[in-house]
Amino acid sequence: MSEVKLPTMVDVARRAGVAPKTVSRVVNNEINVSDSVREKVQLAIGELGYRPNRAAQSLMNKRSDVIGIVAYGSPLYGPSMSLLGLTEAVKHHGLLPSVITTEANDPAEIHNAISRLIDMGVDGVLVAEPVIDMDFDEDARFAKTPIVTVGGRSLQKSATVSTSIRSGVHQVVEHLLSLDHETVHHLAGAPNWYATSARISAWQEALEQSGRDVPPVVFGDWTPSSGYEAGLVLLAERPTAVFVANDHMAIGLLKACHEMRIRVPEDLSVVGFDDLPEATYLTVPLTTVRVDVAQNMARAVDDLLRQVDRFEELINTTPQHNAELMIRETTARRAR
Repeated sequence: MSEVKLPTMVDVARRAGVAPKTVSRVVNNEINVSDSVREKVQLAIGELGYRPNRAAQSLMNKRSDVIGIVAYGSPLYGPSMSLLGLTEAVKHHGLLPSVITTEANDPAEIHNAISRLIDMGVDGVLVAEPVIDMDFDEDARFAKTPIVTVGGRSLQKSATVSTSIRSGVHQVVEHLLSLDHETVHHLAGAPNWYATSARISAWQEALEQSGRDVPPVVFGDWTPSSGYEAGLVLLAERPTAVFVANDHMAIGLLKACHEMRIRVPEDLSVVGFDDLPEATYLTVPLTTVRVDVAQNMARAVDDLLRQVDRFEELINTTPQHNAELMIRETTARRAR
């Protein structure tokens, strides 16, 4: 049986009537090729079924074409959607994601995961970890490798990409105060999470700017069961409006309201955060904050790739993205 000969760059050049160097420029997406020539080369590539030798290209460019991702291995909606968004965005650029998930969610494990990826020779690392304390001792490898953090405090010489938590929370507080509620209580997420502290800070700031009292915070752990348990404690204070740090805990709070015969929204207005797919299908559709996670994760990957290509410096910057309040049926004007 004769061996099948795969088409080469020279074959593509002959078919397109151009020099092999021109084919190389098209394959590598270089800009100094006219549209007509690029189209001719791409047509020849399609006709011949040519596939570039990515390994050779990586050696030539001194790249691995692999992007490392360190992420909290959790079934919770926020972390899981962040990881999915990052991997899809990396693949969109034709690169290979190499993922290490952490279980303990502690700084030492995160540090080790980043170190392993750097030792593997990845082009850059995306860190999607929720913990606040991520300050590590100076490490020369960290300094030489582009690192972008998502939804947590940044490492040295890295950019932090996060959703506009402040904007979303301010919209929540302003909405509830506009409905004549004197203040807004807060059911927060797990302690030591960046998302928890960011939501608390924004909620407190919004209330203080409006001259309202800031009630004590009640903590959950992001799960519906914790929303239920913490909700029983919170509802004993008879609040009229509650901002819940995520939709899953809001669902637990709604169950507590049902058992305590507190009507939503007649007796209590409730607002969540995340806009889960099921939020609109609850018996009382949930008012919540929608965040475009996929867009935010794509922005994080773009920021990292700009560092890899050295197109621009991205040190100690914090790009913010819009969040949108989705007003549904769990909020209403305070009854007098």
